[in-house]
Amino acid sequence: MWSQIIFLVSIIVVTIFLLLELKKVLIRFYIALQGPFFAPTNSQRIKQILELAELKPGEKVVDLGSGDGRILIALVRAHPQIKAVGVELNPKYVKLSRDNIKKAGLSKKIEIRKSNFWKEDLSEYDLIVTYCIKMVMGKLERKLKDEIKESTKVISVFFQFPTWKPKIESGDIRLYQK
Repeated sequence: MWSQIIFLVSIIVVTIFLLLELKKVLIRFYIALQGPFFAPTNSQRIKQILELAELKPGEKVVDLGSGDGRILIALVRAHPQIKAVGVELNPKYVKLSRDNIKKAGLSKKIEIRKSNFWKEDLSEYDLIVTYCIKMVMGKLERKLKDEIKESTKVISVFFQFPTWKPKIESGDIRLYQK
């Protein structure tokens, strides 16, 4: 009887493990086909980002996975003398963000790059904004720590970096600095 119970528990544990691994594979497959997930940043979070950004004229901002461009539009409206760049892999959102930026009259202030941010050099930016999923935050943390200047601010929406401690937290928006 005990051997049957142990066998059943083993089957359950192995099944749970395999299902978790399958979930990871399916997420990677979805990202490969569709591009990363897009979750629009709500107005409350944008307000918190604006409060934490504390930008100065001439500073350069990048939004990694810029989606529909709403964060960049808000930042440039609040700080018209900054230079803003969005890096977006999904062509659907590249077009959408460029259209939104054009409608906002900010085409000369905001550039959207159809690119994979892993291939971008982030050393030139004064502020980096990201709303990445949990499974990439460790790799992104290493990339940022290797590339950014001491003075660069990094704002993460919702998801935290695994070992990097935030300087300031406002709800689920976190400001990091080297």
